Amino acid sequence: MITQIAPCPLCQTPAARATLPHGGGYLYFCPDCGGRFELGMIAQVRADRGEMHPDVVTSVRRLIADGKRPRVEFDVAAANNPFSVSPLPSSEDSTAGCP
Repeated sequence: MITQIAPCPLCQTPAARATLPHGGGYLYFCPDCGGRFELGMIAQVRADRGEMHPDVVTSVRRLIADGKRPRVEFDVAAANNPFSVSPLPSSEDSTAGCP
């Protein structure tokens, strides 16, 4: 994976970002948020528009602190908070890509 520097979609500080294979979104490494997390493609588009739900930041940081790699998705059918944050299974939680 090729890594570039981009604003973290959660806190806007500079972060390392790599494109996940097969259009799976992006892998971020943000020191201010505590580590690595993934963002699905639709969630990335919504984050780029400034539409990130505030609960996402707390959820992602909590999972990172628990030693898990979170993935943020966006569900267009969800009403109140269309963003979901879930930990990746440990087999998918590789350290390849971002620092």
